[in-house]
Order: sequence, then structure tokens, then C-alpha cells
Amino acid sequence: MPHMPADERSRQILEATGRVIARDGIAKATTRNVAAEAGAPLASLHYTFRNKEDLLAGVYTLWVEQGGERIAQLVPDGCGLPEGVRLLMTGMFDWYAAEPEVGMAQFELFFWALRTPSAGDLGQRFYREFRAQCAKALERASGGTHDRKEIAELTSAVFCLFDGLLIKILAGDARAARKDLARFLGIADALATEVPAKR
Repeated sequence: MPHMPADERSRQILEATGRVIARDGIAKATTRNVAAEAGAPLASLHYTFRNKEDLLAGVYTLWVEQGGERIAQLVPDGCGLPEGVRLLMTGMFDWYAAEPEVGMAQFELFFWALRTPSAGDLGQRFYREFRAQCAKALERASGGTHDRKEIAELTSAVFCLFDGLLIKILAGDARAARKDLARFLGIADALATEVPAKR
């Protein structure tokens, strides 16, 4: 690997790790395989990341960052809470339907973290942070007219709906999942409409 700044090298390795997990599963995400995917010396990977847990924690952080950027693009500021929910759910559905391996990798890493004591609260932290990104997008969509706590509760409900859709996509039934999405949008719209405005 040519000489490059440490943060650039770190990102290159993390992106390679994500590709390995998405393509081959977490069991294949060994430091040797990741280094080969990144085109980096194994010593460079070990210098940048202390161990596999440190590496996978970095992947989670990268995915939260990338997910936040994508979510921000999906939901325009001030579009209104019901419209924001619709755009969020539809946009996320289209993303995962086009790239189901991303959803598979995220689920796999999530369950690995829950089952690995040395991972600490990595799985819970990823879920909280990704949900917080969605809540921020819906706060911006509302134009600040709705209570932050109420939006957080709405986001939690939207996540529950979407997780079911994602599992159906991963099971290879994206067409049926899209029909369910249409039904869920009606539920989500009703939930968003019921969120009281600030007094």
C-alpha cells in the first residue's frame, strides 16, 4: 500500500471490512482477508486497529456515518412530519432492496456484537445511533414544530415496522415486501399525524 494519511488508511481498511462481511459473512472477516481486500500489508492493519473487535467497532461507526448522510439526503428539511416518515421509509426500502447484502451485513454484525462479550455494548450502540440519525431527520422534517421526545417515540415505531420489511427483503421476497411497505406507510402516516405539535 502506498504511503497515505492514517485516517485515509483507516477508512480504506474499514470499507474493505464492510465489503468482506457483505460478500462472505463475518466469519470470513479475518484480519488477513481484510488486508487482502484492502490491498494493505497485514502489519498496517494491525498497526491501525488493535484487534478484530476494534476493527468491527470502526465498521459500525463508518456505517452510522454513511447511513446518516444517506438519511439526510432522503428527507428534506421542513417537508412535514408525515411526508418525512414516508420519504424515510420509502428511501430506506429502496436502498436495502437494491443492496440487500448491506442489510445482511448489518444484521450479522449486530448479532455478532450481541453474542460477543468483548464487543461490549457495540450492537446496542449501533442501533441507538442509527435510530437517532432517523430521529434527527424527522425533527428537521417537522421544522421544529413537534416535541423531540414524541418524534423519538415515532421513530422507534417506524424502526419496528421497517425491521420486518428488511427481514422480508433478505428472505428474497422484495416484491411482497414492497406491497407490505404500502400498507405500513398508511400505519406510519397515521402515527405521524397523531404526534402532537409543540404547545
